[in-house]
Formats: sequence, structure tokens, C-alpha cells
Amino acid sequence: MKALIKTREGPGHLQLLDAKEPVVGPDSILIEVAYAGICGTDLHIMRGEWKCNTPVILGHEFCGRIADIGSNITGLTKGDRVVAGNPASTCGACYHCRSGNALMCKQRISMGYMINGAFAKYVTVGKENIHRIPDEVSLEEAALCEPLSVAVRAMTERLSIHAGDRVLVSGVGPIGLLCMAVAKAEGARTILCGMDSDERRLACGKDMSADLTVNVEKENVEAIVKDQTDGDGVDVAVECAGAASSLTTCLQTVRKQGTVVQVGIYSKPFQVDFDQIVMNELQVYGVYGYVWSSWEKSLVLLRDKRVDVKPLITHKLPLSKWKEGFENVRDGSGIKVLLQPE
Repeated sequence: MKALIKTREGPGHLQLLDAKEPVVGPDSILIEVAYAGICGTDLHIMRGEWKCNTPVILGHEFCGRIADIGSNITGLTKGDRVVAGNPASTCGACYHCRSGNALMCKQRISMGYMINGAFAKYVTVGKENIHRIPDEVSLEEAALCEPLSVAVRAMTERLSIHAGDRVLVSGVGPIGLLCMAVAKAEGARTILCGMDSDERRLACGKDMSADLTVNVEKENVEAIVKDQTDGDGVDVAVECAGAASSLTTCLQTVRKQGTVVQVGIYSKPFQVDFDQIVMNELQVYGVYGYVWSSWEKSLVLLRDKRVDVKPLITHKLPLSKWKEGFENVRDGSGIKVLLQPE
């Protein structure tokens, strides 16, 4: 099978190569990949900014159909449409594993950079990571279940958004757009912030029912927030850009005793006025991924049409055109690019 492989560490070193098809073991499931989405993490890997166990097949946002089932597994059938989460394996015994947050396990092994992922025709996963796709959800929609699960974790599990809450989301990548959409689904009023280069993504946010979109390079976001909130500030500010200026915007626009949610990942340390957290008695939450329940809730949101992810899908390309897809994501011309194995 053809697979997109990071052959060694450092910038570049991505190649579409022939790889052996994975063999299903007694406790694993073989999935024929239908779509696999390009994630910001994949760009970090391409640039050599994310450590990998090379050589390794990239890709961790995907959906597909079960092609084979291990002998110890029951309750699933060949042909079932499924999505699967990370991590691929954990110790199973630490505090985090036992309390249901496997991504915090110090011994976790994740697909797409530690072991082989989904930019290939087939991938193997464990049953504990499998979620069936409802009949009402298309495979294209299901391919976005992974980033949607991050948004669900951020907005409904790390904190609780209530009807009438005022929520600002800074950063209009797929995660930011989905955080806004989940907040809307919970009944919040939303302000979505981006830059000049985000014109297409801000328009996508409007299509996804953002109440207000703001170009922070042309408009005074603090003044707009004060006007929209009777001078108080938003109840929740969600940082999804992974930029120091974006975090500053969140700290400057959230109300006293409000909540800041950190979802974006920064490429290097920076200085920030942390005294604002103390002086304004802010609550700060960090979000790194999801738990099992996040996926189940995401599929319900998709099934019930409470969140529409279709506007995010700007490109569907064969795996052989991966370079074009990565460039679409890098230059901002693509929001979510789906690759189709050949």
C-alpha cells in the first residue's frame, strides 16, 4: 500500500512510499481508511518541530470501515463504519488511565508520529478506541470527529457553557471554528476573532452561525467586546491560535472572574501579564485532546445536526497529492483538507 512516511527527523523528509499492509492481531481491528484529515500537528512534523519515532506513517484524524477483526474481539462486524481516537496504547494502571484520561498517561503511545497512522490504505487500532458512526453521519463529516472531540472536551467537559454565555474564540483554525460551533450548540453568543489572512475562515465562521466575527488587525476587539457586553467582557475567552497576541486578547476581553481556556499550542516560550489572572480572579483551563466521552458526544452532535462541520471541508484530495494538501493548509487556502488513500 502507498503511505505518507516521515523517513527521518528534521525539516522535510516526508515521502509517499510503498509500505507493508498492517496485520490484524487477536486484540486489534484493521480499518480501511476512507478519509484522513491534515492536522496542524502534521505541519509541525513536516517542519521537524514535533518529535517522531521515524520512520513512521503520519495521520491521526480519520474514519473508515472495518476490514478485519481480531479473534478476541466481539461486538463489531466487518464493514462497520467507524472512527477511532488516540492514544494507541497506554499503561492502563496509572492514575490518569484509571480515571479515564488516557492522553495524560506518561507511557502513552499515539498513532501518527509514535507508531504508524492513517495516511495509508489501512491502519490498525484497539477496540477501546473504536466508535461507530451513526447512519445519519457521512464519512466526510465523521473524518472531522477528532478535532470536534477536542472542541467538545474544551467547551462542555473542561468547563460548562450555558445558554446566554458570551464566548470569544481567538483563532479560526478548525479547532477554533469548532469550539465556536459547540458553544453555539450550547446556546452561547459567540465572537470569533481572526486576522487579515483569515478572511476565508472568518467567512466560514459566519456560515457556521458565529454571532459576530472580528478582524483584529482592522478592528478594535476590546472596544467591540465592551460594546457587546455592556462593558463587562465575555464570560469565556478561548485561545485557539497558539500565539502570544491571541492570549493577550483573551486576557484583555474576558470579564472579571471569567474563564480563559487554552487550546492552542505555542511553538516557544513567551512573556505574558500573568497578574491579570490574579487581579481579575480568572479561572484558567488547559485542554489537550479528549477523553472517550468526547467522541460519543461529538457523534451525537453530528447525528442531530447541532454542529455542521461541512463548511470546514475545503479540499478532498487523493493521497498522491499530499504536497498540495499540506500547502493548502500551510498557506490558509484550505481549512480542513481530507486525503483519500489510493
